[in-house]
Amino acid sequence: MGIRAVLQRASRRAWHAVAGGMLGMGLSGGALAQAETPLAAKPVPQAWVAYAGLVRACIEQALAASTADVQGRAEWSVVAQVWVNGQGTVSAFAIAEPGDAALARELQTRLVGLHVGAAPPPTLRLPIILRLDRQAAPAETHDAPPREGG
Repeated sequence: MGIRAVLQRASRRAWHAVAGGMLGMGLSGGALAQAETPLAAKPVPQAWVAYAGLVRACIEQALAASTADVQGRAEWSVVAQVWVNGQGTVSAFAIAEPGDAALARELQTRLVGLHVGAAPPPTLRLPIILRLDRQAAPAETHDAPPREGG
């Protein structure tokens, strides 16, 4: 099986995980090595869900702290594969679905090396699969109508 087919299968699994009702946060244990069973059919340990939430929060905080939009875009959405080493540092990052290579490179550059505060649970199978979204900031709104005639 070629790498493209493996990545496409991993991408389908990632979408199963996201659609599996995990509050937009999909988890996969070694997505490239698992059988074709949808992830939602297997119970996920609460420690894994909590750790994925920590990783997601750290990634979102790191991206929000940057004043520059990713690839000049205020809005984007990706399903990402995240590997965290035993020291609690993002050691690898990849976008699960084929698409914008420039966006993938920029996110990888920004996130590899990010410390998430804790090592993963010993039984957690990597990669962690997360859906990451960035929305444009809402336009400013004013509560009071504009004043007429100064």
